[in-house]
Amino acid sequence: MVEGRKAMRQFEYKVVETKAKAWLAFGGKIDAAEAEIELNEMGRQGWELVETMALIGSGSTRRIVYLFKREIVLEYP
Repeated sequence: MVEGRKAMRQFEYKVVETKAKAWLAFGGKIDAAEAEIELNEMGRQGWELVETMALIGSGSTRRIVYLFKREIVLEYP
């Protein structure tokens, strides 16, 4: 890096999709304990949760989509 110039921060992104558990035939139940374990594991790997989206079908949640980001650390010689 040239002295006096600031490096631009770079990020990578990851999308994780979790299916909702079926309640009767309609879906819609999310296991909060299971989600917490998965989210904490992503955090330990340096991923930051930036967005969640519920994908709805037939009036109930079918899937949850999590969007994560983490900074790419560039090493210079």
